[in-house]
Amino acid sequence: MLARTTVEDLVIDLFAQHESRSLDAVGWLREGFAEAKAHEIAAAKATRAAFIEFLDRLDPAELEARFERAARRGKARSADKAQYWELFTTFYRNLIEMPADHLPHTFVEAFAAAYKEYVKKPLP
Repeated sequence: MLARTTVEDLVIDLFAQHESRSLDAVGWLREGFAEAKAHEIAAAKATRAAFIEFLDRLDPAELEARFERAARRGKARSADKAQYWELFTTFYRNLIEMPADHLPHTFVEAFAAAYKEYVKKPLP
């Protein structure tokens, strides 16, 4: 059992227990660092993927297609591009909807999905 309170004491205990073969401290540390590295890489890649997906929602061609679909559903007149601004403001408000001190839910969902995929992949 590791009962020390400082980082230095913990490291000393780990290596002392490693020497007595009661704990594979080196293996434990390697595993911890490998997990931290995998998390760091997955988080960075997932942040990039989520950001790109989030920005893709603002692509003019995507927005025009979305607004045309809204027109077909009766939310806007088909050829009335002046209503696109109104549709955009509603779309944007929904896109960035979030609780205080949080990220937009669309970004969080994209990040979570990407992180789940990247964290499964073995490190190069």
